Amino acid sequence: MANSETALAAPLTFSYVERYSRQIFISLMQSLPEGHLVIKENGKLVAQCGNPASDLHAEVDMHCPTVYKKLLLGGSVASGETYTEGLWTSPELTNVIRIFARNLPTLDRWESRFKWLSFPFDKLQHLMRRNTHDQAKKNIAAHYDLG
Repeated sequence: MANSETALAAPLTFSYVERYSRQIFISLMQSLPEGHLVIKENGKLVAQCGNPASDLHAEVDMHCPTVYKKLLLGGSVASGETYTEGLWTSPELTNVIRIFARNLPTLDRWESRFKWLSFPFDKLQHLMRRNTHDQAKKNIAAHYDLG
């Protein structure tokens, strides 16, 4: 996206849950012990997190209000999924991954704190994908590239 398009991008509109998720996410990110992460929303600065004096800097641009909730509930897997869905971007993705890697013990603790919120939904999804004869073909197709 060109800089002129970024400047004209509409601000994100949040529901109550999305706004609360955003607040929690940013609060957690601000306490990162390693690295400096700049969070933007459609090009507009929202927060600077971590240690500004760090040798490692990265920037993320959030494009959808649901991204914060997904990141909180989905943990490290959700960071990759939401990136591939285009819910956030970064001009320096490698540095974002490096910041996450340096802070892995902290991120793992946060993930375990929020996992209970998504557990009922995850369990229901698992039950709906039981490995019956008919479902087995769908499960295999979902996990393997059968070309």
